[in-house]
Amino acid sequence: MSRSHSALKASALGLALLAAAPALGQADYVFTVNPALSQVEVKVTLIEFSLTDSDTSPVGGAVGATLTPAGGPFTQIHITDLALLLTEDINIFLDGSLLQGDIIATGQNMGLLMDEEGVGLPGAPAAVNGAGAFNQVGNWVQAAGTINYQGTGPLFGLLGSGTINLLEYPPNVVDQAGTVLDDGDTVTLTLPIDTAQVYPVVIANVEVHTTGVIVATAPSQGGSVPGDLTGDGCVGQSDLGILLADFGCTDGVGNCPGDVDGDGDTDQSDLGILLGHFGTGC
Repeated sequence: MSRSHSALKASALGLALLAAAPALGQADYVFTVNPALSQVEVKVTLIEFSLTDSDTSPVGGAVGATLTPAGGPFTQIHITDLALLLTEDINIFLDGSLLQGDIIATGQNMGLLMDEEGVGLPGAPAAVNGAGAFNQVGNWVQAAGTINYQGTGPLFGLLGSGTINLLEYPPNVVDQAGTVLDDGDTVTLTLPIDTAQVYPVVIANVEVHTTGVIVATAPSQGGSVPGDLTGDGCVGQSDLGILLADFGCTDGVGNCPGDVDGDGDTDQSDLGILLGHFGTGC
């Protein structure tokens, strides 16, 4: 499509779309987990002997997500990275009978990991409702850390001492619900945590069940202007020129310079958004 043809099409479409153009676009956020507001309980069960103990720890780390639009209220979220790290050791004491004995265990450097580069795997993007709630299904989340154990007594003494390296086991499939809200200054991401996995030891199977709530925050990016393709804070002629030169591109997300709404192509919806904000910030 020629530049002149695109310009004529922009003028015609602009009259119809100017008033109704939505403020779309998307932004990548890195949320910092607040350990003062984030805590999990780790419950360890020796399944065949029905012995259970638990301990708690604050959680730190970070969460990476792509949000649409760039500022709230959001309509879509894609959590792409998790690095949730327990800030304290988990201390477990499994108190068996006289014939069984006891098991003392310590979880160290424990956490939950997921990224797009081989540690776990994010699920598909999820819709966000009007209350900020979402449920991103099908995430492969990798447990990390070690559990060092020591068995004593007639039966559990057969365990001796050993280490369970959680990274040596496959990730768990987790449906991650939560809420994401933007107050204009800060975006708050709240994630309930509920994941369990079973690990074999010499004479039994050990279930590690982690539950809790994570609260993470990031500065709002809602101040960015949809249609500002040059990044100078003004939606003007230079931005329109970029879009028109790229009109018809279908090369995918991140590959079309005129893709205002972040859907992987440059088309009428992008043109409408830009025209709806034409002159903003100039």
